[in-house]
Amino acid sequence: MPEQFEAPSLDWVLAVVVLYTLASTNISERERELATIKVLGFRRKEVHGYVNKELLMLACFGIVIGLPCGRGLLGFLLSQLDLPGMNIVPNVKWYCYALAALLALSFTLIVERRRTGRSTASTWSAR
Repeated sequence: MPEQFEAPSLDWVLAVVVLYTLASTNISERERELATIKVLGFRRKEVHGYVNKELLMLACFGIVIGLPCGRGLLGFLLSQLDLPGMNIVPNVKWYCYALAALLALSFTLIVERRRTGRSTASTWSAR
């Protein structure tokens, strides 16, 4: 078994932890705004939908911007590796980019399901 496939789950755990932390920070920084929306008459489900749509939109923007930037960074780094007698040519297939985008969206959906239910419930449980 090649070494590159020994622990892919660690990458997935890191992705979920980073997304969870970003979502948590985003929601906690906006508690007052979300509380105002709730006071204006929005139901909990509508507030959850509002937050979830925003997180999904941010993830889509991140994917659209991040994939080309990552490809450009790969090209730049490989151009800086000036090894005598060795030429590294990146050969990343299209389905690798599609899989990366799909995994990022999947992890975002997992984080949305787990995070938004807990954040806004504690804010308005007294009402």
